[in-house]
Amino acid sequence: MINQDNNSWNKLEINYNIRCMSNIIEANNGTLFANDDEDNGVGAGVLLKSYNQGRNWEPVEFEGKEIFSVFNKNGVLFGTSRERMFIYHPVISIDNGETWKNIEFPFKELSVFDQVILEPINDKILAFFSFTSTNKDTLIVLQSTDNGEHWNYLYNRKQSSDPKIRWRSIDKNDNIYDWTYIDLPVYVSNNYMLTHEIDHRFDSFKHLNYIYFNSDGSAFVVGSMNASFDYKLFKTTDFIHFDSLDVPFMKYFTFLNVDYYPLVFASSFDKGIWYSRDGGTSWQDYSDGLLLYPKNYSQFKDFTILQDSTAMTSICYDGLYKTSWKVNSSDLDIEPTGIFYPNPFHDILHLKYDDNIHLPFTLSIYDAQLKCIQKLQIINKDEIISIKSTIPSGILFYRLESNNRIIATGKLLKI
Repeated sequence: MINQDNNSWNKLEINYNIRCMSNIIEANNGTLFANDDEDNGVGAGVLLKSYNQGRNWEPVEFEGKEIFSVFNKNGVLFGTSRERMFIYHPVISIDNGETWKNIEFPFKELSVFDQVILEPINDKILAFFSFTSTNKDTLIVLQSTDNGEHWNYLYNRKQSSDPKIRWRSIDKNDNIYDWTYIDLPVYVSNNYMLTHEIDHRFDSFKHLNYIYFNSDGSAFVVGSMNASFDYKLFKTTDFIHFDSLDVPFMKYFTFLNVDYYPLVFASSFDKGIWYSRDGGTSWQDYSDGLLLYPKNYSQFKDFTILQDSTAMTSICYDGLYKTSWKVNSSDLDIEPTGIFYPNPFHDILHLKYDDNIHLPFTLSIYDAQLKCIQKLQIINKDEIISIKSTIPSGILFYRLESNNRIIATGKLLKI
C-alpha cells in the first residue's frame, strides 16, 4: 500500500563520495550493502556497507579482493569475489556481512573460470562455473538446498554448442530463459541449463530487452515487434497475446520491480519512478523530491524496499535517496470497521486488531467465487496465521465476525 501522506523522497547526506551505487541489499540485522561502480559502472566495484540506513558507508575488506553480486538468502549473504582478471570465487557470510569466507567446494576442477555466478532460484542456490576457449565451452553447475552448507553436482558438461547469452530471467517454476540482449531467439531450459530449446512464444518480437515474470504466472516484456528500437512495455497472461501498455516512461526506460506484484514499480531516466497498484494497468508518479533532468541523465541505478517498508534509490552522479514513509505492509491490520487491502503474502498472515473487538472472533477466507475455503477461530490479540498451502494464488476475500456480527471485510492477495 502506498501511503499518500508526505509522499516524497529525501536525499541522504552521506560520508562517502559515491559516483554510481548499485545492487543495494539489506542483511537481516539492517546492515545495508551496495557496490560503488566508480571504476566500471557494471555493478562490480568496491563493496560498501552501512550500519545506519545509508548515512555512513565504509568499504568491506576481504583479503584485498572485490566482492559483488551480493544477495540475501534466508539470512545468509552470498556473493562473488574477484582477485584479478578471470580469478573468481563464490563467497559467503553467516554473520550479516561482518566476515566473509570462500565457499569451499570439494571438487578439484573448480579452479580458474571465465565466470562464476551464484543464482538464488526459489528453494535452492545454483553455482554456475563456465570456461570458454577457442574450441570448447565448459559449464559446471552445482546446487545447494540447505542455504550453502552442502553442495552437489547437477552436471559437468564440456564442449557445449550452447548459444552465447547475456540476459537471464527465471519464472516461478525454475525455468531459465536466456537471450542475447536485443537478439532473438529466446532459449528456455527446464533442467538448470543442462539443455536449451528455443521458446517460440517470443517469436513475434524483433528486439527483446527484458522479461519480468510475475508471481501469478503472467509476465512483462520490454521490446519491439518491429525492426525499430522503439521499445514498448507488453504484458501477457497466456504467452500468446502480448498487450501493449500505455505508460508514460518508456522513452528512457531503465527497470521494473515486480517483487510485490501486483504492486509494480518502474523507472526511466527522464520521468523518474512510477508505481502501479493493479499489475501495470494504471500508473502514478512516484518521483516527488527526486532530482530529475530534462534528458536522459538521471540514471536510476537501483530501487530497494527495505525491511522497515521504506524505499531507497540511487541516482548516478547525484546521490542516494530514501523515503520516510512506508510503501508496503506485510500486516493485515484489523479495525472495527472498514475494508483493507494488504500487500501480497505467501502462506503466513500477521493479524492485529483493535482492543475493543471481543475475543474470540472468526476469520473466514473466500476464493474469487466467494466460496469459503478456510475458517479460523482467533483467540489471541496478536496472532500469526498459516494459510492452507493448497489454496491457489490470486485474489481472496476475508470476513471477520464476532458475536454473529460482521466487523470487517476486505481483500487479500496470495502469491
